[in-house]
Amino acid sequence: LGPIIVVILLFHTTLLPQGIGMALLVAALEVFLIYAYRHHFGDIFSEKTRLDVSLLPQHASRAEPCAREAASAAPSGALPAPHVFAAAASQT
Repeated sequence: LGPIIVVILLFHTTLLPQGIGMALLVAALEVFLIYAYRHHFGDIFSEKTRLDVSLLPQHASRAEPCAREAASAAPSGALPAPHVFAAAASQT
């Protein structure tokens, strides 16, 4: 939503200054919401964010052997045939 509000502000600043009041009101409301919910944005700027592998889908581990087999069968630098990906996708 932030980039859209920036575009609205730029539009009303440069092309249609008559509507700048509403654009400023929307921007002020957005700033208020960011401030009110700032505790939800903490992880975005944290350096210690880690991937929790327990949240990954369980079926992802079944597709790995197919991908590994295809990679070992293919010449180095070559991609596996498309049917290998289709077979891995159909297992999920």
